[in-house]
Amino acid sequence: MKVRALTLLSTTLLLAACRINISVPTDGNVMTESGHYSCLAGAQCTIDVPDTGFAEVFQAVPKPGYLFAGWHRGDRYLCGGSLNPCDLDASLLTQNPQLLALLDADEDFYLQPEFLPDTWTRSYLAGDRVRFKGTLESDPAGEPAREADVDAQLDIQPPVYTLAGKPVLAARLSVTETGSDVTDAYTVHFWQSQSGGFFQLTDVFGMKLLNTATFASGLSSIPAPLVAFTSFEIPFAIIDESRPSTPLATGTRSVSVGEQVNLVLPTGELATWPVTIEDRYSYAKAFDEFRTDQTIESETRYWISQVRGIVRMEIDQRVYSAQQRLLSREQLEIQATGFNF
Repeated sequence: MKVRALTLLSTTLLLAACRINISVPTDGNVMTESGHYSCLAGAQCTIDVPDTGFAEVFQAVPKPGYLFAGWHRGDRYLCGGSLNPCDLDASLLTQNPQLLALLDADEDFYLQPEFLPDTWTRSYLAGDRVRFKGTLESDPAGEPAREADVDAQLDIQPPVYTLAGKPVLAARLSVTETGSDVTDAYTVHFWQSQSGGFFQLTDVFGMKLLNTATFASGLSSIPAPLVAFTSFEIPFAIIDESRPSTPLATGTRSVSVGEQVNLVLPTGELATWPVTIEDRYSYAKAFDEFRTDQTIESETRYWISQVRGIVRMEIDQRVYSAQQRLLSREQLEIQATGFNF
């Protein structure tokens, strides 16, 4: 078949048929592996699918300086959320009479790639969900250490509070021992810059985080762009807004970025950037289960995919007494097994 560009004005067959409407942003193109079809940057294109002989694999091709961030999700959008080429084989419809009837109907379906500047990280949206599996080790003082397999889920939710001019969201991480119905859940608030930089606004208790060097709300957690060997420190305070005159705790956060590595996940292989966040802070007054002068040391490692966000995390938290005796330690290691975006 002769190579032809698809346009919005492409001829419509007299025979009733379903249609694939392709909408391409200005940051890339859509091509088929066969070379039979192409839809160029900024174009709106239509393909008629008249019978079960139609079989094409559509590829999203980003322009230099951009990444393919997946096929758009939505009602009647094809291959939504996938990072793979979109394989559309109409012969498979013969196995389902209801789907086969769509070929004889005046129905529209959609295919739309999403592209991202190659220095950006995808921003989360409310409703995003990531599923994980991994292990949890706990070693509380005076009790036997234990290890368990866990299932975990990260849900991005609307915020409880807002910060003027910032797109605030809540991130809820729920962790369940495999085979158990007992779930521990932790929620923090955050906002992301346009390029995907991540700023944490609260701790898991809902207390506000304050950068004491700039007196800005929130602490930088995941920088953008992600560049290996980026490293910085932030002095901070944890503030209870019901009693803001004296911080609950004060400490220091250090953030560093390692070399890019490829991770093989159940969903496929992804290029990732390891980001290490080390927090050390001491309580100035008793709060929840913590006593005055107890110290928390927490090391969190995130593996960040620019098109998927957090795909692996390791959290190692230690609690020390005022005399620097280790009271408890908890280690969580989880890796993504699925996404809804």
